[in-house]
Amino acid sequence: MFKKERVKKGYILIYALLLGNICILTAAFLLKWQGIILQNTSNQIKYLKKDSSIQRQREVLLSNIDKSLYDNLESISEEKLNICIDESYKDYKWYCEDSYAYFDENKNIIIEFCKNSKLYKKEVYGINVLNSNLKYKREY
Repeated sequence: MFKKERVKKGYILIYALLLGNICILTAAFLLKWQGIILQNTSNQIKYLKKDSSIQRQREVLLSNIDKSLYDNLESISEEKLNICIDESYKDYKWYCEDSYAYFDENKNIIIEFCKNSKLYKKEVYGINVLNSNLKYKREY
């Protein structure tokens, strides 16, 4: 009644090889992908560990300015800040290694970074009073 057809020899072997190759290629792809992720992570860690002298000098200078202003002002307001800058810090400079910071005519903080006694970079920071706290914002 029903005729049983037999599968020719070798067809199952072809399917097994095809599926095996797909599994091996998928595993190789995932291994390469994990390697790329690991490499990016290690590069990011190296970048974060890198000691930037510019960043350190910026932090030291802004911290010194902040400490000086808070020490000289008993209550912080915009008017008292302007008076303090005009009277006390008009011609004053804060130094850190070769770099220095000062106030300009517009009461902005100017930080000049020097390398080998030559000007390397200049940054301008605006200073504002917000809720009796000093806020610094870099201006471009």
